[in-house]
Amino acid sequence: MVAGKDLVLNDYDYAIEGGGYIASDDPRSIGARFLNTLNDLGQNDPIFSNWLLTDTVKLKQVKLAAVRDNIAALVENNVNRDDDDQPDPDEGYYMCAFNSPVGGPRTVSFSVVAGRRTVQTFDLQFGRQREGVDASLVNYPLFKAALLTIVANNPCEWATATGFKIKLRHVPDGPAIRVETESFHRLTWLAYLTADRTKGLELPPDMVTERTPDGGLLMIAAQERPDPSNVAQMKRADLLTTIMAERGRDPHQ
Repeated sequence: MVAGKDLVLNDYDYAIEGGGYIASDDPRSIGARFLNTLNDLGQNDPIFSNWLLTDTVKLKQVKLAAVRDNIAALVENNVNRDDDDQPDPDEGYYMCAFNSPVGGPRTVSFSVVAGRRTVQTFDLQFGRQREGVDASLVNYPLFKAALLTIVANNPCEWATATGFKIKLRHVPDGPAIRVETESFHRLTWLAYLTADRTKGLELPPDMVTERTPDGGLLMIAAQERPDPSNVAQMKRADLLTTIMAERGRDPHQ
């Protein structure tokens, strides 16, 4: 982390992600669910406001108010395209919104991929890589509320609040330089599974858990900002990472 007017965390990149079901619906319902998620996130904290939505065809961002009444058209624009650049709606639509056009430690983005033959995924990113994240955003109440809000609006099979730390190395490769991953650590702070995915799951007594309104299970490694120097926290976080690798995320994602 670095010091300044506002404390910025740059050891980990923080996000909430999830998915794991086939979204057999149309652009209108995808758009409505996306708008409802943005609206409900805004009820949690002002950081989730002033949304700019991405138009992937025109390669520009548009204000939410400009597309709110015709969100299905934007979803249709953001359809997946095949190798011949033809629309392939069964393979999904991509929606993304940013709270700021300029980036920086207080930037938040929310994206969703959904379609008739693709497993829906969502991703709420905090801050920007190499720029860090405002430390005030990395707090337990905000992350818990945001995760539960997204799950409530996007029925899914798994979701996590995580920190990612990637160390790269640059290896000479003839006249060029090859970039490789030297080390990677996924810090799983909070984890959600549907009830059927928790059958037979045994957790240590120091793992805090809560049942969600849909009957799923929320598992909590820390009820504060995760501290990589806290051995007990990291033991629980690593256990959640293992659990989600086995019961949550698709190993092919």
